Amino acid sequence: MNSIEQLLNGLNDEQVGAVTHMGSPLMIVAGAGTGKTTVITKRIAWLILKGICKTDEILALTFTQKAAQEMEERVDRLLPYGYVELWICTFHGFCERILRRHGLDIGLPTDFKLLDQTACWMLVRKNLEIFALEYYRPAGNPTKCIHELLKHFSRCKDEGIIPLEYMAFAESFESDDSVEKSRISELAKAYETYRQLLLDSSALDFGDLILYTLKLFKERPAILKRYQEQFKAILVDEFQDSNWAQYELIKLLAIHQEYFTVVGDDDQSIYRWRGTSLANIISFKGDYPQSAEIVLTQNYRSLQHILDCAYGFIQKNNPNRLECQLQQSGGGLSKKLYAKRSGVGVIEYVHCATHDEEVERVVQKISELKASVDDIQWSDFAILIRSNESATHFIRHCSEKGIPYQFLGQKGLYSKSAIIDLLSYCTLLNNFHESAALYRVLTFPFLEISHDTVVHLNHFAHRKGYSLWQALEHMDEVDELAADHKAILRQVRDRIQQLAGISRLRPAIETFLRVALDTGYLAWLSKDDDSEKRESLEYMNQLLSKLKAFQADAPTARLNEFLDSIRLEQEAGDAGSLAVDIETGPDAVKIMTVHGSKGLEFTYVFLCIWLIVDFPVPSVRMPSKCLQLFLSLPFHAKMRILKRNGAYCMLRLPAQKMLFF
Repeated sequence: MNSIEQLLNGLNDEQVGAVTHMGSPLMIVAGAGTGKTTVITKRIAWLILKGICKTDEILALTFTQKAAQEMEERVDRLLPYGYVELWICTFHGFCERILRRHGLDIGLPTDFKLLDQTACWMLVRKNLEIFALEYYRPAGNPTKCIHELLKHFSRCKDEGIIPLEYMAFAESFESDDSVEKSRISELAKAYETYRQLLLDSSALDFGDLILYTLKLFKERPAILKRYQEQFKAILVDEFQDSNWAQYELIKLLAIHQEYFTVVGDDDQSIYRWRGTSLANIISFKGDYPQSAEIVLTQNYRSLQHILDCAYGFIQKNNPNRLECQLQQSGGGLSKKLYAKRSGVGVIEYVHCATHDEEVERVVQKISELKASVDDIQWSDFAILIRSNESATHFIRHCSEKGIPYQFLGQKGLYSKSAIIDLLSYCTLLNNFHESAALYRVLTFPFLEISHDTVVHLNHFAHRKGYSLWQALEHMDEVDELAADHKAILRQVRDRIQQLAGISRLRPAIETFLRVALDTGYLAWLSKDDDSEKRESLEYMNQLLSKLKAFQADAPTARLNEFLDSIRLEQEAGDAGSLAVDIETGPDAVKIMTVHGSKGLEFTYVFLCIWLIVDFPVPSVRMPSKCLQLFLSLPFHAKMRILKRNGAYCMLRLPAQKMLFF
């Protein structure tokens, strides 16, 4: 059997057709669990093994770094040794690579800094006075408008709108309302100010990467031609989540249409709120009328009953679905999925009157299943929630019941106990009189300072009108403190003073490491091998990585400057990004948002969200004459009515077993 035959072995007919398609652009409509990534990676390998393309002549684009890395690893395993230079990356990663090479051709520095949302907020916050805001000048809080302005600028970039076009629109905008005209003009000027501020700082945001790459290709045709000729095959994953600017970029590059492939499913769009929609998929059909269509409907993940329920739910989105629109126009596309696995998918619906009852019953059900089902791990369970804030109750209840859990939130580093401890200690080095920070330090478990000692010290400070640090300096006046406790307090005080002197002279990262080592905090975390301390060590490493990146940009910066940057991040609403690897994590129940669960698989899934249906839930007794009015209300109004009546309708969906709460 040759390598091509081995590559295609195990694929179904539709997958083989998608992997080996030639002669025209191809749209692969891939439902959930139908082997989409397998098809993309095997198509890349097939193009190389057939000699159609060299490795550097294929461009594969996706939306997340994790997806790009997984795709590259899979292709690497499929190919013989010696194949390198694969262009498998995210849209932003591809554009950054291009601009690093050719940015000077349109006046951009090639050593630009790439700013995330929080860094952009901090940049605008520091330079807010140059924006000359009037309509959007906030009263009382000078920074509350920044997020909305940045969101507006980002949407402009998603649509390929440059500041000059916005300015021209503002000048030509006609309205009898002078206030509205000035508002549009102010936004246009603010957009241009923001663009210039980024350039003056030798920085770009993520939207700039797409926008400037489009500018480069349109204004420098020789550079565009170079990449058009290089990329004989282009594959785009998650095409349903591409925005207008990204699609324009793809169309500029895809002159070799016979190997132009897009893979997507409008039912799986998770970035519709960012401007992505069905439009690009419909546009593809119009832009490439000769394109072929292959629909993958064999599902390898779930059981048939689950798939039928999901298909029934998604029909509620009609007519705003590709399947419905093509059928209305005479097309024969069907996206109904068929399970490859045999068995019965279990669906259970549980209605709870309150959120607390819902949390309790979910955790109770997990405990019952774990005790009654053989060969099942805690990591086979997933609790899906609407937002990271909703996780608190589930985390607390799992902890109370002794159920191991792992919260897979993407934010929240600064709220972790170990990080608060370390940042509190670092804060003291800059200001001894931060009583809240000192109180937290004095309650470190490994210091073994009794609760009574801290209470007596606090009482003394309150009675004398001292800060807690001043009370520490006058501890000899506190008769209630035992001699051995005073000795420990003196050691703590002396160590803080010593490290404070170091923090004023040494770089931030050196001081931070001295804090972790000299205080005994790192040794305490490393002493016992329990899951909570292992997590705390991981959080400490993530904070250290953040500090290393900060120090790389500012080699001489002191620790207080790093603390200032964190305070600005928190003021911007950033709770600190978390790097969580679900594949290497502990055996624990996974708690995550619905958005973050895309592409993951579990045996038992609890989808806990408020579900507004086409009729009042049973616990709401509503006269029939009010029903029509209720159904006509917007979503948030329905939610208020249901919540007021104690009706929390919680839904929970799984992969192999489905449970509704």
